Amino acid sequence: MCTADIPKENINIQTDIGQCDVCNNVFSISASIIRDNFEPSELDNPPEGVKVDKKSGSMVITAKHRSIMIAIISFVILLPFSILPFLAIYAPQIESGQFDLLQTLMGIPFYFVTLVLFSLFIFSLVGKTIIRIDKNGGTSFTGALGIGRNRNFKWDEISEIIEENEIRDHKRNRSGFIQIEGKKRVKFGSSMKESQKHFVYRVVNSIFRKIRANQTFSI
Repeated sequence: MCTADIPKENINIQTDIGQCDVCNNVFSISASIIRDNFEPSELDNPPEGVKVDKKSGSMVITAKHRSIMIAIISFVILLPFSILPFLAIYAPQIESGQFDLLQTLMGIPFYFVTLVLFSLFIFSLVGKTIIRIDKNGGTSFTGALGIGRNRNFKWDEISEIIEENEIRDHKRNRSGFIQIEGKKRVKFGSSMKESQKHFVYRVVNSIFRKIRANQTFSI
């Protein structure tokens, strides 16, 4: 399914028709709006890799980012970047008992890349995004093993919640994400699969609309 952004000039409200420039698909605008309406029963059937924990007055949504392919690729690249510099630069110094500052500094970039690859390896195995929501607002955490980035938001400081779709074509290459606009901008979800991101967006946006309409936390 194409998830490209639709330009305003390609949307005709009077005829209820829109057209995508990327895939040339012509679609019904009203049907798309209905499709995005969120039903509470959908919480019991989240997409693969997503878990929803509902408690009295709060909710926790966890989206796992597991990718075995990325883990394998990063590990294969990680091995030579970590082993070869040690054998070529540090092992001779240890064996001879002589410290060479220049050679030691030359090895640092290799281990910086090793650290990045190791982080990617761990993230692709156990990385996750966790969204915690209550009547006041919420937090989003993206990371692995408790190490990552937390972002906070409050319902009364939000003006709108936007879902930016992934774009992969010859003109642009962009990961999708969820963006909360308001007193401060909060962006998360770029590591999620499209189905996960769309589900989380619909849940969070549905709660935001209901709170803005009647000031109650419900879904």
